[in-house]
Amino acid sequence: MVEEHQWWQRWLGVLSRTLPARPGPGGRRDSKRGNLKTNSFLTTSRDRKLNWNLKGTGPAALQHCAMETGIRRKRKARLSRLLGFVAVGFVAGFSQALSHAAEPQLLAHFKLNGDGLDALGNSPPMDLVGVTFTNDTLALPATGNYSAAARISGFSYSSFTVAFDFRPGSFDDPHWNLLSGGPSYRWIGFENDAAGHLILRLNNSNFMYAFTNVLALDQWHTLACAVDLPSQSILTVLDGERLTDVVLQNFQFQVVGTAAEESDKIFSFWNNGNAARFYGQADNLRVFNRALTGPELQTFLTPRLSMLSIGQNVLIYWSSDVTNVVPEWTDSLMPPFRWRTEERSPSLVGEQRVLLDAPAIGTRVYRLRRF
Repeated sequence: MVEEHQWWQRWLGVLSRTLPARPGPGGRRDSKRGNLKTNSFLTTSRDRKLNWNLKGTGPAALQHCAMETGIRRKRKARLSRLLGFVAVGFVAGFSQALSHAAEPQLLAHFKLNGDGLDALGNSPPMDLVGVTFTNDTLALPATGNYSAAARISGFSYSSFTVAFDFRPGSFDDPHWNLLSGGPSYRWIGFENDAAGHLILRLNNSNFMYAFTNVLALDQWHTLACAVDLPSQSILTVLDGERLTDVVLQNFQFQVVGTAAEESDKIFSFWNNGNAARFYGQADNLRVFNRALTGPELQTFLTPRLSMLSIGQNVLIYWSSDVTNVVPEWTDSLMPPFRWRTEERSPSLVGEQRVLLDAPAIGTRVYRLRRF
């Protein structure tokens, strides 16, 4: 215990100096020790290079580490069929990943950790009336009027991405609004029907697309939608799963060119047109300046579990913005295997939650599970 405590003190200090408090939208962090990136190529003790990130597994939204390169395709496919996913475990080192793609700009990030402030300071605070905060999330009531609206500075109707985390408490009338854009024209809306199916509405319901995916009550979900009018396409990702792409034809938002064009650049959990509301908890409302691609949505918006190897010790860390997740581990991926809940409490270092994996612990594979 004394030795582990000494390791904690030493390497948490290294981590606090290595990882800045605020990573960019892609989670990249540069340091003098090399480019430490959550989507870096990591090297195992056998010198296999692994490009890994976290991916969702449907409604349960289980997050795990995915192995992409360095293993023959045939072996990778066989392992994927055997396990249902591919994971990486103990890491002995890392090497720099090359990335030259220009990152999209995050216009606003409302973390909703007790206030309605934009963490980037670009957009004004959310208009919050009649709501509360619970466990660093926004709690929206089932009855009574409330306001929970975010005005986005620098927003363009032509191309954008909006994403948020939510935990619905009811699908009954009037609790079928998830998030709507604009108080006047309701130019975009995310809703659910009584059975929990996800619905996309545009231009005050003049256009509607019903997805087959079903939301679950009292369970956290992450929804991201990338709208690109030049290509007339809408890409939607729910809990890490890419849904059916929506193809538009000669579509424009009706609010453009009207007196409400600027004042309608708002996302709200209350629909001002029909008083439908979201009831439940919401978190991490984010808006990007353009439509993200499918891979970008996975990179920027999926909760990421990272590892940093220093000597024989490994730090496992993830963003403190990721709410309602619990780390799980297993010491083997050979069936039958069982995921166990990590009983140790992570330490908060800057804006990261950190666990230390010392040599005495042995080889482990970690994942994040949402609850």
